[in-house]
Amino acid sequence: MQNCSLAVIFSLIAIIVLTVQSSSAAEGEWSFNIVDSCYDAVDYFNSSIHLDSKERPQVVFQRDANRGSGLSYARREGDTWKTQAIEDDGSVFSIHFALDGSDVPHILYSIFNCPAEGLKYAAADGMKWEKATIYSKPSPPKEDMLKRFGCDSYSLGLMVSDSNDLATDKNGGVHIVYADPESEKVVYGYRPKGAKNWTLESLEKVGNHKLTCSRIMPLVRVSPTGEIWVIYKRYTEEKTTNGVRTVRIELRLAVKVGSEWKYSTITDKLGFIDGASKVFFGKAGECLVAYSVCCQSRFNDPATTWVLVQLKNGQWVERYEGESREQLLTAAWLGEHFNILVTRVRPDRPADGTVLQDKLVCLGASADWKWKAKDLLQLKNRRVLAVDLSQTGDVYALFFSSGSPSTLECGILKAWADWLKSN
Repeated sequence: MQNCSLAVIFSLIAIIVLTVQSSSAAEGEWSFNIVDSCYDAVDYFNSSIHLDSKERPQVVFQRDANRGSGLSYARREGDTWKTQAIEDDGSVFSIHFALDGSDVPHILYSIFNCPAEGLKYAAADGMKWEKATIYSKPSPPKEDMLKRFGCDSYSLGLMVSDSNDLATDKNGGVHIVYADPESEKVVYGYRPKGAKNWTLESLEKVGNHKLTCSRIMPLVRVSPTGEIWVIYKRYTEEKTTNGVRTVRIELRLAVKVGSEWKYSTITDKLGFIDGASKVFFGKAGECLVAYSVCCQSRFNDPATTWVLVQLKNGQWVERYEGESREQLLTAAWLGEHFNILVTRVRPDRPADGTVLQDKLVCLGASADWKWKAKDLLQLKNRRVLAVDLSQTGDVYALFFSSGSPSTLECGILKAWADWLKSN
């Protein structure tokens, strides 16, 4: 506690210094300010950032501290950050964060702590946080777990916790998805603004835990026209020859129009990988999906790559294939051009797990999908955790900086839209 108290003092000093730096930053230069600081923190994983309707950053984070930590929320007010504790339980993980049309934060997160482990939801209600349990069930006996799921080291709550997502719509509604290990189906949930109860629907089967190991990686988004898009992985056992099992893994898309769900396959060229998919909508009806084709959880591996595809006349057309050791952070349509933010590692750096990122790069596409790259920041003492883009192309990024104390920083890069227009 004393260490963290000292960290607060140093954080306030650092904020004052960095605020002066920020106010005098020239166009095209980064400015940084400290969101959180603690001597006991060794990382800030599960961090996320979103800009509200006035382009003010809001952040959700969790310290990876020696004594554990809970879930925290911070928002920028003037030159300072206001922080609130959401969950004190130090076993929080798998965090998904979104803002609704009224700039209210909504969070879906998991708890790894028997007997309460499972999937939970929190939303800001003034200065308080409304909380609800989405899924939490006692696990069957070990013998039954082995027979039904092929393991006894996982609980039902952990199986759900590994595969879930959250989104909001412009009317304040909240949408969630998770994989139910008992029914082997993807479950979609919706709660209108002001309601207390969730309406749940089961989608198609995606395979049992023996095949999936809970790596369904579902994603939910609401399109500009109000369609509900759910993307997930489906596992099907095709055959077993000489004790070797062949499993087909598809990236599936379920779209809800009115009350009907329509299903299709985006690709079946997937290996047994981790990386979650991402979907990006344009104002003119454009839709692009990014998905991993190698193990995204080891993005320093030379074999790692990902693919960007666009839905065109009912077909998925490839628009970009990521370089080796390139990690996709976010992407957005800015005017007529599609722009991607990635981190890269130099090809000559060893893939030994010690070097995760070298630089932050923007990739801009022309109207005929020719790509141009621009380095935005060399990552010497920082690691990128999350990024969001403003409507004008300003970059807001969360960085982890190790040291004494370790810090969670918000970096802002403004006034580089001319480069985007030139693509």
